[in-house]
Amino acid sequence: MFPLHLLPDNGNLNITPGETILAATLRQHVPHVHACGGRAQCSTCRVHVLEGLAHCSPRTADEQALADRLHLPASVRLACQTTTAGPLRLRRPLLDALDIELTRHTLTHPDQQEGTQRQVAVLFSDIEEYTSFADAVPPFDVVHVLNRYFELMGEVVRAHHGHISDYIGDGLMVVFGLKQPATAVTDALAAGQAMMQQVSLLNDYLEQMYGRSFRVRLGLHYGPAVVGHIGGRGFRKLATIGIP
Repeated sequence: MFPLHLLPDNGNLNITPGETILAATLRQHVPHVHACGGRAQCSTCRVHVLEGLAHCSPRTADEQALADRLHLPASVRLACQTTTAGPLRLRRPLLDALDIELTRHTLTHPDQQEGTQRQVAVLFSDIEEYTSFADAVPPFDVVHVLNRYFELMGEVVRAHHGHISDYIGDGLMVVFGLKQPATAVTDALAAGQAMMQQVSLLNDYLEQMYGRSFRVRLGLHYGPAVVGHIGGRGFRKLATIGIP
């Protein structure tokens, strides 16, 4: 077991051979930021090695790729990837009251962690020429129609194992594959077809009420993404951010 001195916490910790710096700090109840869960997919756990760099393990391939992308100097290491064969003196660059609060929230609410990498299908839909419709009818009618439209779309999404991650004006973003990853694409395609069918039925109502109808545009993408909860105190929502 080796001594580990951590700044600006002024913490005198310890680290065992083969243990990562992140594992050591978390074991000793340090609220060490690690947004990706310690998988070298982010840089938030980085530390500046003040003393003992020669004791540190070489960068892993994942750490090196991230270091190249962010142009990190050799003395800046990812705590989640770095082990040591001797004593270390480190400084954490990411440490303020908000970081500590967010990290403690993540540790105590694992169901609302900042992000995990998943293979998902993301479907986006919006109403073609929505602005002309909204300009032609009273605002309260617009609210009524949108709520009716979103309720119908929500029924379709739930029936096909999707999750509505966002409403953007007249747009709708849906994620498939969170619970049934093997059928993410087929679920999304089936949902898209069902959404079109529901819009056709809705148009009968709109024609009768307003003499107008909707056309809906759909876009679909499948691939790796970081899925996590974003937002401030009292309101956090599931978001999907694509990985290039």
